[in-house]
Order: sequence, then C-alpha cells, then structure tokens
Amino acid sequence: MALYHAHIKVLSRSDRNTVAALAYRSGTQLTEERTGEGFNFRNKSVEHVELLLPETSPQWAKDLQNLIEKNREKGVQKLSNIVESAEKRIDAQVYKDFEFSLPAELTVEQNKALLREFIQDQFCKRGITVLANFHNDCDVETGQKKPHCHAILLTRELAPDGLSKQKNREWNQTSLLGEWREQLAAYTNFHLQLHGYQARVDHRSYAEQGIEIEPQPKLSRSVQEMEGRIGHNAQGLKPEQYTDKAKDYQHIKLKNLYRIMKNPEVVFDIIHKSQATFMEGDIDKVLARYIDDPEVFRACQAKLKTSAELRLLRETEQGAVFTTKSMIKRELSLIDLAQSLSQTEGNKVSDQSIQNHVALYDKKYEKSGGLSSDQKRALEHLVQDKKLVAIVGYAGTGKSSILSCAQDIWQENGYAVYGLAPTGKAAQNLQNDGISSITLHKFLRQYHQGRNQFKSKSVLILDEAGMVDITRFEELFDASQKLGVKLVTVGDGKQLQPIEAGAAFRLVTKETGVATLETVIRQKQAWMKEATRNFGRGDTEKAIGSYLEKGRVILIDESIPDIQQLVAIKDYAGLVEAFNIAVRSQRLAGWTFRSDIELTPSERQIGGQKIGPWKGVEKEAGEAIANNIEHCRPHILAYKTDPYRIAESLTSDLDPAQQKLYAARMVHGWNIDSRGMQAWEFTCNPRQATMEALIKDWYQSIQAEPHKNHVLMAYTLNETEMLNKQARALRLQDGAIDKQSFTHQITRIDTDDFGDEVRTHKQRQFSKGDRLLFMKNDHGLGVRNGMVGTIEEINKTTLKVRLDAKEGEEGKIVSFASKLYPYVDLGWAINLNKQQGATNHKSFILASNHFHSNLTYVALTRHTEEASIYGTSQEFWTESVFAKQLAKGQEKLSSLDYIDSDQALKLARQESSIITEALEGVSNQLKAIHYTAKRSFTRWLGKEPTFEKIKVRETLTEAQRAHRLQDDSQIPLNSSLGTSEPPSSEPALSWKEMVADLEKKDMEKRILKSTGQTMEEYRALKNELYGISSHQNTSSPGPSWRDVLDQLVQPQRSISLSDQEATISLGGNSSEKVLDKMDYRPQFEKDVHNFTDRYNVYKKAESEGHTTEQDTLTLKKEAMALSKNENAMWYLEVRNPEMGQEIQRLAKDYNRHQALNRDSGLSR
Repeated sequence: MALYHAHIKVLSRSDRNTVAALAYRSGTQLTEERTGEGFNFRNKSVEHVELLLPETSPQWAKDLQNLIEKNREKGVQKLSNIVESAEKRIDAQVYKDFEFSLPAELTVEQNKALLREFIQDQFCKRGITVLANFHNDCDVETGQKKPHCHAILLTRELAPDGLSKQKNREWNQTSLLGEWREQLAAYTNFHLQLHGYQARVDHRSYAEQGIEIEPQPKLSRSVQEMEGRIGHNAQGLKPEQYTDKAKDYQHIKLKNLYRIMKNPEVVFDIIHKSQATFMEGDIDKVLARYIDDPEVFRACQAKLKTSAELRLLRETEQGAVFTTKSMIKRELSLIDLAQSLSQTEGNKVSDQSIQNHVALYDKKYEKSGGLSSDQKRALEHLVQDKKLVAIVGYAGTGKSSILSCAQDIWQENGYAVYGLAPTGKAAQNLQNDGISSITLHKFLRQYHQGRNQFKSKSVLILDEAGMVDITRFEELFDASQKLGVKLVTVGDGKQLQPIEAGAAFRLVTKETGVATLETVIRQKQAWMKEATRNFGRGDTEKAIGSYLEKGRVILIDESIPDIQQLVAIKDYAGLVEAFNIAVRSQRLAGWTFRSDIELTPSERQIGGQKIGPWKGVEKEAGEAIANNIEHCRPHILAYKTDPYRIAESLTSDLDPAQQKLYAARMVHGWNIDSRGMQAWEFTCNPRQATMEALIKDWYQSIQAEPHKNHVLMAYTLNETEMLNKQARALRLQDGAIDKQSFTHQITRIDTDDFGDEVRTHKQRQFSKGDRLLFMKNDHGLGVRNGMVGTIEEINKTTLKVRLDAKEGEEGKIVSFASKLYPYVDLGWAINLNKQQGATNHKSFILASNHFHSNLTYVALTRHTEEASIYGTSQEFWTESVFAKQLAKGQEKLSSLDYIDSDQALKLARQESSIITEALEGVSNQLKAIHYTAKRSFTRWLGKEPTFEKIKVRETLTEAQRAHRLQDDSQIPLNSSLGTSEPPSSEPALSWKEMVADLEKKDMEKRILKSTGQTMEEYRALKNELYGISSHQNTSSPGPSWRDVLDQLVQPQRSISLSDQEATISLGGNSSEKVLDKMDYRPQFEKDVHNFTDRYNVYKKAESEGHTTEQDTLTLKKEAMALSKNENAMWYLEVRNPEMGQEIQRLAKDYNRHQALNRDSGLSR
C-alpha cells in the first residue's frame, strides 16, 4: 500500500551542524573545512545519491555532478565545501531538506526515475540545485519497506564561478510548498499507474478528501459503484466524474494518452520491461491499457507497425514474432563486450601449480575415482590467462569441486578470489564452498559508488549466471573491463531457457568457447602488429583503416553556442568566446579545402555544411557584442578578438570596399584600444567537446587499471597544456594527488626562426602524486628530455620524483630544486614530439590538422595494449577525410582532416533519417497536444464522448512461444535452446551467422509473398520439384530457396488475369510457357549478385588471357560504386566477407589510378 508524506525543514547552523546533517542524509564521511571536525555516517544505508542541476548550469557544476556519480563521498565533500564557504553568518540557513516518501510497490530503479522526474520538473526548472538522497529503509519489526528521499535544496543559485552572492528569496514562498506537495502526489500516482499498480496517494488529509479508503490507481468496482450512486452512470465514468479517484484516473489516463500519441514507440519500452520478444497482441494490450478511442488506437497501431524500431524475427502459425532494433543492439553490445573481455589476457597461473592441485584434488576424491575428465578440462579452461571464461555446470558434475580447486590455484599465484550471485541464497552457497561472496546487485552498487576492493589481481566468479539479465550482464562486463578483474561466469543448464534471463548467458557462452577464444585472441594481436607493419612500410592509410575498423577513431561533434542564452544571463565573456569559437571552427573546416588531399564531391558537400552554421553563429554573436559593446569591450581584448572581424560580420551584405569602410567606422566608434596587441589569436577552445570525451575515456581507463601507464598525447603545446589542466583536476577530485599544491616557476626553451634561444617562464602548480615531465637533459641529475616520473615529495623549493621504469622494476628517485632545474611541466599529457621511443600501456591521442604520416606513426605505435585517437568532426568531416589527412606525407606542411566516402554516405543518410524522425516527432506532438486539449475541454464541458470497448487480439505469452519453438516444424530451433543435455561438439554459431540465419528466414517469408504459397504448399512444391520424399533423410542438403523460386511456375495470386496470360515461348514450342517471375530481392542484393557474376566472368577471362586494361578499369570502377553502398557491404560482410574485401581492394586500386591520372595531368 502506497503511503504519502512530504514536509520541508530548514538546515540551519543555529540548531545543528549542517555538514553532519548532509553526511547523515548522504551516508558519507564528511569533514567540516572550518573546524576540521569529521562526521562518519558510512554505516547509514543510502541506496543512491545524485546531484540534479538546472538546465543552464555552469560547467563546474556538471563536473561536480559527474564526480558524485563516480565517487559519492568525494563529490559530496566538494559540494559541502562550496556551499559552506558561501555562508558567512554563524546562524546561516545553509540548506532546505524536502523529505518525501516513495511508493513501496515500485522497484529501486522505478523510484529513482520517479524522484528524478519530480525534482527536475519542480525544483531544477526553477533554478534550484538539489542533492537527491534515496533511502530504501525497511522496518526491522514489521518488515515494511519505507523508501523515501531527502532532497537537499541549495538556497543560492549557481554562478559561473561558484554560488550567487544573494539567496533567492522567491524560493521561500509558502505557496510553493503546497504546490510541491500536490505535484508530488500527481507524479507518484502517474508512476504507479505507469507500472500497473493499483495504489494511489493523495496530498490532502483524509478529512479534506472526504473518503475513508486509500486511492486506487485503476477503475475498481468500488469506484464505479460510487460513481453510479452519485451520477447515475456506472458505465465507465463518462462523460462526467464526481469522485477524486475517478478524476485522478482520468487525469493520469489523459497524460499517458498524450505520451503515447507523442511517441508511440514508448510502447516497445513498456513491453521490454518484461520480455525481449513480442507479438502483435502484446502491442495491442499495452495500447488498450492507455487508449480508449478506437480511431487513436488504430492510428498508433499503424505507426508502430511501420516503426523503424520494429524488427520481424519469425512468422509462425500463431502470428508474427517481433523484437526491436534497440533490443538487438543491446544483445549485440553484450556480445561485443564479451568478445572484448575474452580476448584480453590476464591473471595467468603457472602450469606447475595446475598440475600440483589437480593431483591434490585427485587424491582428495580418490574414493570416487578422482576428478573426472570433464572436470579437468573445465578446470584448465577456468584458469587459463583470459579475463573472461565461462562454464556450464550441470547438477551433479562437481562444479563446486573445480571452483574450489581453481580458487586454490589462483590464490597460490597471488590472486584474490570473490564470488558473485544474482540472489542471496546463491551467494551463500558460494560462501559455504569457501569463496567469499556478495550479491551481484551489491557489487554493482559499490562499483557505481566508487567503493570496491577489486583490482586487476582479483578473480570474480559469477554463479547462476543464467539468471542474470542483459542489462546486469552489460554492467558487470563494463565494470570488469574497467577494474581489470578476471571474470568467470558459471551457469546451470536448467536455466538456459530461451524465455528466461539466461538468454543473455547463452549469448555470452557462444563467444567464450575455448576454440573460438584462442582464435579471436590471435586475431587481436595480429591486427595491431599488422597495422604497425603498414605504418613502417609507409602504407599509413591502410594502417589507419585498421583503427577505423576497430572503432579506435572517435569523431566528436562540437556543440553550437546558444547566443540568446548568453545574452540573457549576461555572460559577456562567454559571448566573445562564442564569437571566437565560430571563427576558429570555420577555419578548422577551411583547412581541409585548402589542403592537397583529394576530396570527393560528397566530402566537399559535407565540408560546406560544416561551415554554414558557424557563419550564422559568428553573425549572431557579432550583433550581440555590438549591442552590448560597453560590457564586451574588456573581453574583446582579453580573448584577443579582432574587432574588425566583428564589424565585418555585421556588414557582410555590402561589397568589400564599403564593408571595410563601415567596419573601420564601427570599430572607431567602439573605442577599443588595441595598441600593443601583436596578433589576434581568437582565444578559445574549438575542440572542447572532443577534449572532454578524450579526458573522460582516459579517466575511466586509468580508474579501471591504475597500475598501468595511460598517456594523453597532443601536437601543440596549447592543446597539451589544456589536457594537463583537465586531467589534473580529475585526479585532484578523486584523491590520486594531494590537495595541497605548491607553485613553482617552470621554464621552457625554444628557438625562434633565426635559431636564437627563447625562454618562456610560467607559474605552475604541482602536488604530491602529480605526473612530471622533464624537458631538458641533465647528466648530473640523471634525467633526459622526455622522461616522466611521479612526484613523491614536494615543498616550496624542492621536488622528489620517482622516475618511470620498465615493467617489474622500481624507478630511481631524483631530487632537485626548481630554481636550479626549472625545465619541468605536468606530465599527464605529453607533446607528441617527446613520445618518440616511448612505450605506454594505453594511448589517448588528440588529432589535429597538424598531423602527417610520421606523427601518426609515432602516435599509434606507442601503446602495448590499446590506442584511441580523437578528433572533432568540424575538423575531420568524415572517416575518409580523417584517413587522408593523417596519411599525408611529411613534406606537405599544410594542416588537413581525414574520413572516407562510405562513412560520409552513411552520415548523410543518418542525418536525413534524423530529420525525418524529428519532423515526425513534431507532427506527433502537435497531434497529441490537439487531441488531448480537445478531450480536456470536452470533459470540462461534460460532453466527453463514449467509445466502444477495444478488442485486443489474442496472443501467446513468451513462455508459450518458447515451448512451441521446440516442436516448430517450420523453422527448427538451435539444438542448444531449451535443453539440459550437454552442448553439441559442433562449434557454436557466431552472432554474424545468427544474423545471417535470421535474414535467410526473412527471405523465405518474402518468397512466400512472391509465390502466393503457404509454408506447407511451398515445402510440398519444393519436394515435388526435387523428388524429395517426406521420409527422406532431412540432414542431406536440399535445394536452396533461390533454386525453388527460380523453378516455381504457379501463377502469382497478386498478378492480374492479363498478366497471367502473358507468356514466353521457349524453343518455338508454345506449350512450354513460364511466367515472368517477380524479383522480390532488394536493390542492394541485386547489385551484389550482378557484380559477383561479372567478377566471376572477368576472373575466368583473365585466367585465359582474354582481358584488357579497360576491362580491369571497368571492373574496378563498378567495385568503387558498390563499396559506397552501406547495405550491400553489410550484406557481403555477413554472406560473403571474402568478396567484400575484394571489392574494397578493387575500389582502392581505382582511387589510386584516378589520383595518378590527375597528378600526371597537372605535371603536363
């Protein structure tokens, strides 16, 4: 039964310690900065803590939000320091605590969604910053759940550099509390209704409500009877409602109706809460739950049937079975994560250790014959040096014995072993076997809170893996990857049912078999080595292509500044910076146009599209600066912004002569003193989003594997300095470096154009734990330019640094005074020129138009494990331009960008699709607003229409379908589904083969539509055409569906009579007639098969010496055209990967031929 309470209290220094109050509500240990007093409430169980911000929050607040998400305690401590420092009075009102209950009926995740939506809408949209503390308490005596939330409200608004100087007194209005209480009830009721619960809450007292029972979410019989007594209308509460329950129900129903009309695909999300696959009847059930108008019902049905999300899995006698694209992506994502982890080496044990413990356990169980051969094979599989292994342990096979033996082996080799399980009982079973265990939910919660003891020397055993759903598996794999632990997944064959959560485990086990894993590991090592060899051979573009194919090239879209918002909040510095970003962003795109690389028409078109929007931003920002010139004047000089460029942006419609004249007059009127300004640099960071993405991935990697070397790289000193600043800020927040900093002067030595030495002096802050880069050789000190170390001790004058050493060795310590050796800098990010000869575990590279093939070679060959390279899409429009730019020769000193035409076409289609979806979304929203407004108005008039009850089609549950699948004679199931027998010795299908299998079944469905035959008729015709007996051995290969289609001559049911009479005589015999066959195949498939036929003819002629140079060029030209067809290349990747690779090779040869022709033409 849902309970309601909501009240607000002021947390003031006059009656409590506000730091202690915050620590208690967040379940953390906090220290009061003013007094140094600590408050430890870690033993207080707090389910979730989250910082919720207004939409226009400054970057520092967003960074703080991310910190709280990653490390609750450090983030809340920082928040406390900021808030407490803003209050000066001894009796200051620091926070407000809005405590409210949450429905016990809802799950933890559902309650999180409820509190987020309520706080964001009711508080954050008013500009209030809230620290949400979700407590999932339980009464010890009664066992009753008492979930509730302490929403800690800040009393000051957020400012660019902290909190506002004045408190917002409008938030103290008494009426707001009443509004919040009322809205809380509405939001709670909505979420209860959304998740199908009957409970309701009301913010009013029972006396105010005039009823004696709890609110119900649905129209129960008692509600209908009450309506009947009052309004003499016991049929569905229409057109007028009298009770609060009925009114609340109608309000919520109308809100849900609006949501579904606005976005019909939310129905798929609702279905996926309980099942991964569904039938049309399942869609109808959800729609009927929220829609009573048959016309709207049918319209939503039609939209869902044509949704781009919907994917047909199979046709059955009972109807079609569907899933969604999102669900397929989640499953493939799970497989990708499994592949990644299973390909990673780690936690190796000695062979001697294995032999010794197998002998010990043989002796231990000698009465029963020792360990079985199955157990020994499973044991060898478990302890192999891979980060992910999986075993299927059936009942009575000695799973506990081999887990205990494996634990002994791991511990002897220096690894700690822990158990995980989806339930408390399963975790206790592992505990009884001597394996320290916790539930999977607790492990994931601690991981997300930044509280865990698991490192790369840990082994995690997940028991009952078949009970874990896809979402939890993804979270577990992600955590394992970041922590660097070894993960062993163990499942029971009884749980490998297609309708249960064990389906995720089945997907994983298909990728972690011994044979497959060995092969996959070798391929991983091979591609990196082959890429390095290609770099060495000078085939840079091919080497970059390997990293593109592996997803190691990340291109980021930079956000366009909101000029109106900057003006509204009077952020004049941000306004000038936005102007600079617009100018620099146009220059980034312009570099490529001015480069020597060959651009395709589509690439040029995309490049032009990159410049256009920023021209608009430049003009809009210029106008805003001109209108606020008094406020912007100091920032124009500070950001080194050319005032003439601002003026010219306002006079762009004039001819050049007039433009210069009017611009000069305008600048003179602005009274900007630019004397002493050497160059207009337009100070800004046009790669801000790209750097943030790079830093985020680097930080996650270094958090997961802190013992490894993770290096940030950039080309320019300015970029390196910005990356160092951001990286150091993150390491300060997580406590990796000491918070006490010391300022030292550093010196950088460069040479000018004339060879003269130029010394640049800067002040830099350093702390214990900082990475330090040495920038000058000093034999007495024993350091060389480019060496890196970690500061172990520091004070105002000296630094003590431990230098990096080879793996397994301890680096030496050097001490020096910064006044005597000032040639150091922060070493989190390093300039590429200093990376020659260096070796890192992982590299994170910021690409720019300064790159050329040699720099690319250095950047992408420093790592031993992984390398990722990041660029802005404003600078590198497509992957083809990216590759071309990074592969240009060293002698070409102009800056360039890189990406390929296939990706460009893909992006163009995505953009078109996004536009289409956006327009459709706007259309749906307008229709929803119009319809729900009309319904609200007619209900207010008491004239709401009545509708006939919607009939929902009968459908099978997912469990029923799973049972029938095993006996489905139309399309046989994979033998591993729904069986407790040991798996087949045949290799499991890969996910690509599974997709190909699904596609083949979809093709069979198309054939049926083309021939007009049912499945049984089709099979009978197939048998008749090829003389196959129904008793014949079905294991022998039969005719393909293409062969059957080619020989089917029965008239099409969809063809008109005149079409049926149209025949073709064969060999002059009019009695032998066939119909023109309908070509059901999509165009891309036709193109693939046509090219394959021509290719085979060409290869045969080539072997006989009958081909010409023109024949070869024509074939390559056709391959080039086909390589741009994304659907065709995906089809080939699944069906004929060898042909796909051959097409790419021919296309590349054609591009080279064209480039040579152009070069020779230019030389002439």
